[in-house]
Amino acid sequence: MAKRRVVISLVAMASIALGACGQSGASPSGGPTPDTGPTTTQSEATTTQSEATPTPSAMSQTNPDGTITDADGFVRFPGEPTRPDQAHYYVVEDICGQFTKPFMTGLTGKTIKKIEPSAVSTVLGCVYYTATTADDGKDAYILLVLDYLSVANQKAGQQTLGRTVTTNASIPMDNFVATQENGIINDIYFVFGPEKFLRLGRTSTSALSDTDMLALAVKLGTKMKDFK
Repeated sequence: MAKRRVVISLVAMASIALGACGQSGASPSGGPTPDTGPTTTQSEATTTQSEATPTPSAMSQTNPDGTITDADGFVRFPGEPTRPDQAHYYVVEDICGQFTKPFMTGLTGKTIKKIEPSAVSTVLGCVYYTATTADDGKDAYILLVLDYLSVANQKAGQQTLGRTVTTNASIPMDNFVATQENGIINDIYFVFGPEKFLRLGRTSTSALSDTDMLALAVKLGTKMKDFK
């Protein structure tokens, strides 16, 4: 497992290096399905749903599978018995299923023509195609990718590429922003733990301006600030 983690980390570093100036595309940077933590005892596993699940937002709808859809279209996956922290919701591997098209449309205020999971099977991501085109004439898109990689290594990799890494105080959760030498934001990272983060990227500023990207990051951070 350790050997595979190293290989995946190197792939992620290569993905960062391929980011073009003013762009952050859907290069593979996903990780394997994470270790879900220590095995729970039978008594821990029998925690009732009412005790384990936080209170969802108002105007939400409980679905037959136990998930909860908020009024804004965001889908909450309650804590599971096999996970160590029952007091929080989780950002899960089904990014398109959690950060839905209606949810992202509402947050961005932009027309999103379609969404689809990353075409790379090892990347836990979702692509949100906007109604604009990039400089190369292709559809512009916004990208959300979940990774189980070292946050410290991500920061170091961005700095090695000459990018400035800062924390944005307007985003109400642990985060860092990677900014290119030309002053354009490359990626924004939402940190859930030492080896779990969600990355917000885009094909170019034609998909989201820096101002719009930061505004979206604040809204996403507000939604996920108590998530694991």
